[in-house]
Order: sequence, then C-alpha cells, then structure tokens
Amino acid sequence: MARIALVTGASRGIGRATAARLSADGYDIIGTYRASRDAAGALEREIGAEMLQVDHGAGDHVERIITALGDRRVTVLVNNAGVFEYEDAFAFDPEQWRRIMAVNLDAVAHLTLGLQDRVADGGAVVNIGSTDATVAAYDSMAYAASKAAIDSLTRSLAAHLAPRRIRVNAIAPGWIDTEMNAGMDISSSPAWTPLGRDGQPEEIASVVSFLCGPDSSFVTGQSLVVDGGSDCVDPVIKLDSDRFRAERGH
Repeated sequence: MARIALVTGASRGIGRATAARLSADGYDIIGTYRASRDAAGALEREIGAEMLQVDHGAGDHVERIITALGDRRVTVLVNNAGVFEYEDAFAFDPEQWRRIMAVNLDAVAHLTLGLQDRVADGGAVVNIGSTDATVAAYDSMAYAASKAAIDSLTRSLAAHLAPRRIRVNAIAPGWIDTEMNAGMDISSSPAWTPLGRDGQPEEIASVVSFLCGPDSSFVTGQSLVVDGGSDCVDPVIKLDSDRFRAERGH
C-alpha cells in the first residue's frame, strides 16, 4: 500500500524541499499551495506530486482536502503553510492579527484534528514553527505569537494522538534561505550564528524526514530547534568576542 505524505505550502521554500525529500524517502506526495501555480506545476512534473490549490485561511480547506483524498489515508502530515506580515505595533489591526493566526495556527489545529481519522495508526505529524516563538518580535508579534502557540499545540496533539501511536513534533527553524525572507535584510545573521551561515530548506527537510521515520520512534511532543546554534547566542556578546579575538590574532 502506498505511503502518502501531505505537505501544506509545498510549492516553495521549506515545503518544497520537504516534499522532494519525502518523495525520495518513498512517499507519494500530496501538496497544497495558495497562489504559486507555476511553482506547483514544476513540483508536479519533478516528483509526480498531486498539488491542490487551497487557502488555509479559509474555512473550507479541510473539507477540500478530504474530498481530494477520497478513500486514501495519510501516513505523514506536514503542517508547513504559513504567512509572515509586518504589523504596525502602534496601531493594532485585529483583522491582520486574525488573518495571520488563521493560517499559522488555526489551520494547523483544524487540519490535524479534521484529518485525524485519515492519518494511519503509527503515522507522524510535523508542524513547522519558528525560533521567533521565544524572542521579542517587535513588528511581527502575530507571527511570533502564532509560532509560540504551535509549540503548545504540538504537545497537546501529541498527547491526544499517542494512543494510536501517531507521533506529533515541531521544528523551529532559525534563519533559512527562503522566499519568505526575501524582503528582509538578513545579511548580519551569519555573523552571530555559531555555524557562520544561514540554513538551507533542505536542512529542515532532512529533520522532517527524521521525525517521520523509524529512527525517531520514541520522539513525540517535542520542538526541535534547527538554527545553526543562533538561539544560544547573545549577538552583542558574539560580535564583541569576534572583535576581541581579531585584535589578538585569533
């Protein structure tokens, strides 16, 4: 019987890399996308993915996916679809807040619980969070709050689905070279990341693969940070240390 991996937001970035990796692992891929039809078509041709145009901020997204599944069951669900928007922190916009939460948080709960009877016993769910969940977000508070909530939701879903041996984990990427970061100046991030560079989408996909495979059979309810070590660094101290060492020829 075919093993199916459902990857949301699969047309670009981490979602695309994850779909490609899970395809290489032997899964049949069903992916969702919102607007990037050309990118979705390219993934269809490349790995034979079945791509569904779905707005995860809309109330009917679960029903549309269930209809597309027919009588098929899902072995792996990767909740990757997300949205990032800057906000004016001095003029709270409730509609913008609700829009970000709808895609980044509500859709994860709705889709996972809505598909729970379609996920095979012994399957896996992986939620894509962010290291923004644990830092001050300034002008992207809704995004950071939604990712912090993903950590809590992951633990609750893990406990809920554990009797069926369905493991639920999250990944918290740091700075990853994706289209989502295209409008940001992230040129300084390698300077205070211990490994000295930004991550690649394929490096997140490899952790997704691990969390979906037998080598992580006793791992559930966890959020794995994948950020090159940047979450354990104070950037001011790191850059000051670099200057101190350079002065001494180290």
